[in-house]
Amino acid sequence: MLQVFSQEHDRLCLLQGYSSLAITTQLADGDKKLTFQYPRIGMGAEYLKNECYIRTAEDEYVLKEISGGKKWRTYTAQLNLEDLQGKSFVAFETVEKTVNECLTEALAGTGWKVGQCDISKERTIRKDNVCTVMDIIAQCIKTYKAEIQYHTLEKVIDVVERVGNDKGVYFMEAINLRKPPEFSSTSTGLYTQIRPVGKDGLRINVNGKDYIENHSYSPKNLMLTWKDERYTIEESLLEDATLKLEEISRPTVTYEVDVIDLAKAADEYREILAYGIGDTITLVSKTEEIKEKMRIAVIT
Repeated sequence: MLQVFSQEHDRLCLLQGYSSLAITTQLADGDKKLTFQYPRIGMGAEYLKNECYIRTAEDEYVLKEISGGKKWRTYTAQLNLEDLQGKSFVAFETVEKTVNECLTEALAGTGWKVGQCDISKERTIRKDNVCTVMDIIAQCIKTYKAEIQYHTLEKVIDVVERVGNDKGVYFMEAINLRKPPEFSSTSTGLYTQIRPVGKDGLRINVNGKDYIENHSYSPKNLMLTWKDERYTIEESLLEDATLKLEEISRPTVTYEVDVIDLAKAADEYREILAYGIGDTITLVSKTEEIKEKMRIAVIT
C-alpha cells in the first residue's frame, strides 16, 4: 500500500498497480530508500511529483527522483527526516551526558523524541560550527558506538548498542540461497595499535604504555594516533579506543547474498528463518566453502 500526500501533507491518492517495489535499509545510519515503478498514465500519476510524500504501512518518504520512458516511470524516495534536517544550531555541546540526554536536547522543538535507549555511558558531543540535528545524530552514532532506527510515522528514534539478534537463522544453499554468495574483503585502514589522545594532551596508561594493541589478526605493528579533544576522562578514552581498535584490527569482510524469504512464504518457517536488519546469521555455502557468522548490514 502506497499513499501519496502533497507537500502540505494533504492526502491525494492511494496508488494501485505499481511494480518492482523495493525498500533498502542501512544498518550503519538507520536510513532507508524506497523505489518502485508506476505507469506514466496510471491513476494518480499526476500527483507523483518531486518533494511529495509517500507512505507505506511502516514509514513516510520524500520523493526525490523520477525517471523512465513512455509507459513506465521509476520513482526513488528517501526516508522523511526533514524535521531533523531543518533544525540547525550555530554551535552545539553537551558535556559528559548520556546519548538520551544529548539527543533529547537536540530534538527539542522538532516533534521527534528518543524511544528505546539502552546506552548509559556518558560522553561529550561538541560541534563548533553550524550543524543540523542530523549532524548531531551522526556524531552520536560514532561517539557512543550506537545504532539507530527511525520510526517516521511516530517520529521516534531508537538508540541502542546493537540492532537485531542472533536467532540461529541460516542462509544456506538448497534451502534459501538462490546462488552462491559474492565475496569481498579489504584491509585498507587496518591498524593493530592505537595511541589515543584527549583534551590538553590527555593520554592513557596501560602497563606503562600510552597505546594499546590488538594482534588477533595480524602480528604487524601498524600504529594509529587517534586524537579527540572531547575526551577529558582517561577511562572513557581507553574504553572507546579499545572498541575502535577492535573494529579496525581485522579486514572488513562482506558477502552479498540473494535470499528467498521463506519466513514470509510459509508460516512453518517463520520462527526458524525470519531475519531483519542487524541480525546475526550463519552463512553456509558448500560451493564457496563458507561457514561463517555474519551480521546483516544492508537489506533490499
